[in-house]
Amino acid sequence: MKTGMSGVLLVLVLGCGGGSGDDTGGDTGSSGGDPRFEVDVYDAAKAYNGTTFFSLKYDSVPRVVQVDMSGNVVWEYEIPSTMSGGSNSTVDAEYLADTNTVLILVGQAGIFEVDYATESVVWSHLDAEVSHDADRVLVDVGGVPTECILYVWGMGDQLDDAQVKMVRKDTKELVWSWKAVDHFGEPYLSMGLGGDGSWTHANAVSLLPSGDKVMISLRDFQMTVVVDYATGNILNQYDWAAAYAPGGDVDPHEPEWISGTPNHVLVCLQNDAAYQAVEIEWPAGVEVWTYAYPNDQLRTARDADRLPNGNTLIQGVLNQGGTQDSVIFEVTPSGEIVWQMRLVGYEEALTPGFIYKAQRVGS
Repeated sequence: MKTGMSGVLLVLVLGCGGGSGDDTGGDTGSSGGDPRFEVDVYDAAKAYNGTTFFSLKYDSVPRVVQVDMSGNVVWEYEIPSTMSGGSNSTVDAEYLADTNTVLILVGQAGIFEVDYATESVVWSHLDAEVSHDADRVLVDVGGVPTECILYVWGMGDQLDDAQVKMVRKDTKELVWSWKAVDHFGEPYLSMGLGGDGSWTHANAVSLLPSGDKVMISLRDFQMTVVVDYATGNILNQYDWAAAYAPGGDVDPHEPEWISGTPNHVLVCLQNDAAYQAVEIEWPAGVEVWTYAYPNDQLRTARDADRLPNGNTLIQGVLNQGGTQDSVIFEVTPSGEIVWQMRLVGYEEALTPGFIYKAQRVGS
């Protein structure tokens, strides 16, 4: 989950949950608890204080949840069966402050905009070929700034599929798409499909602040690419496996663009990588920052967000003493953990994690 790349500011107000409980789905209330959300580290002086917003599915019920720094649930929306797709899972959710709505991606079903206060669905775009990531963006369409939704398809994408699509919000018309097959030859064409039936397993997309470039994460290619919005041509690419596990597999997730001179990219790595988070100068690849959880206890990492105070919020699966828990934690630039919340009492086994993405929102 990202901010700063789509031009949308994510702001949630602590304790503003509430709802009608109508048949559109959802389950909200005032401050309350879920005994499985356990905050076991919290340094208020060093953490970026606020609320944490995430999607999860740990009891066969997909939902979007907001918790305070103590792990108390202050807002919760249960995904109704009418919004469920083949995966019946919610992997991306973003609060849109100017409309007081939540943009929710339900894998293999579509993208839905839900009113935060009433929990009614105010906009939807159905597409079975949607997964992992969706952003609201403002782009030039025919010379007119137009609100659009940018999203990826990587949960079973084939060689002839578009891995990225953009639709207008008002008409739902497809205004832009990108196919990896148009830009990659051998050896990628001969890779075949991965174990999950995906070719690229594209898992993230962002419109860069300049508005004329798009960053795409191609997990099974071990690569992040930046493409030209006008032509779709690849401008830069970075092979994370070549840099951090030659001959291995690091499965990059959720690259985050950090504007500067030079620009940086922050990404989550896993499997054969020595680190769970890496920040580089883009596109030179000069290493700026790395993070690995103490004693190699983080089995996988899916999302890393740079916070306004310089800390980094990371989501993954923690393996301690053979017990595997979904975890969200915040680390300082020096690697000190200053906040950590685990989903306890529900063994992760070999799943990618019941919490896929998370984002801290300042109070």
